[in-house]
Amino acid sequence: KPALPGDQNCQWRSGSSTATKSHRTQLRDLEGAREGPRSATVSRDTPRVSIDGAIDWLEAIYGHFGREAAMPVSEIAAAEERLGLSFPRALSLYYRRTGGAGALHSAHNRLVLPGGIDFAGDHLVFYEENQGVCVWGIARDRLVDDDPPVDQAPYVDGVNTWTFYPEFRSVSEFARAQGAWQAVQGALPYVGVVDAPPGNPSAEATAR
Repeated sequence: KPALPGDQNCQWRSGSSTATKSHRTQLRDLEGAREGPRSATVSRDTPRVSIDGAIDWLEAIYGHFGREAAMPVSEIAAAEERLGLSFPRALSLYYRRTGGAGALHSAHNRLVLPGGIDFAGDHLVFYEENQGVCVWGIARDRLVDDDPPVDQAPYVDGVNTWTFYPEFRSVSEFARAQGAWQAVQGALPYVGVVDAPPGNPSAEATAR
């Protein structure tokens, strides 16, 4: 199995923000989140969102990201110096504003902390699935973009390298989709699961 950047660096800060919206509203906001590591892929017809807009959207669900959710600028700067590069604006802001929000970044999948962020081949990997099933990263040649695309690489048994394919048009779109997925995987206080067999109108209506 190929090594995961940040394997030894997955400790999480405590103290996530409290959600301020009703459970019904949260479910409506998250409608459309689908199962699986590829599930949250944003449609190419979806209007683009900025990283500021994405974080505002996350705060509407998780509550305000206060000081306890912030990642120290010094940690980000140290990672940049170690790697010999500057993070794209969107990735830097994602870390600075939300990097310490434990519920957002550890309920299911994991943000790679600055001390462990590194390259896997030609991609800077900053997020990993909770069992190492896949990782998400930014291609080296797109790190100069303000809000670059995010690619995914699934784990393939017996293969010692990660092969990336396009998944999200930007870090901002990844942030929204990952936030929705984390929310329904336990990041929010209340999570419900309904078994709705195909062809059962009552169960399907309940699920909706």
